[in-house]
Amino acid sequence: MAPSLIDRPVYSMPILSANQTTPAASTNYYIGHTSLGPTTSATLPRQYIPLSSTIKLVQLMIFCLVPGSAEMGSVYVRINDTTDYLVSDTVQWNAALNIVFNDARNNPVMTEELTPTDYWIIKIVTPAWVTPPTNIQYWGTVGIAGDV
Repeated sequence: MAPSLIDRPVYSMPILSANQTTPAASTNYYIGHTSLGPTTSATLPRQYIPLSSTIKLVQLMIFCLVPGSAEMGSVYVRINDTTDYLVSDTVQWNAALNIVFNDARNNPVMTEELTPTDYWIIKIVTPAWVTPPTNIQYWGTVGIAGDV
């Protein structure tokens, strides 16, 4: 266990999004844990932090029924609809299953402490595709180190 997690409860919050038919190129989409598909509004799928915590890990699976071309996009954790923390800027939608995650031990998503009034959302920035993917499903986990 990483030293920053000792004596702190570790918990996870799910990421889930309904199917997205064909995402637009060069567009920001937001997902959280909702039955809605990815949306261009960051207000609907937000998730609130239940106790003082720090987000350490984001793991996002991207399933494409029909993969697209190999241009790269980005995934961020967005806090309180103001601050973005990069998870990966090498995200591709060119395979049936793409997995995006950060190295929680050596490169945690963030080091700042969040409080129960804070909320997070996953921000996805799509590339300028030559061929966009279709029928996409997103799911995953946000790993959080909580306060004692």
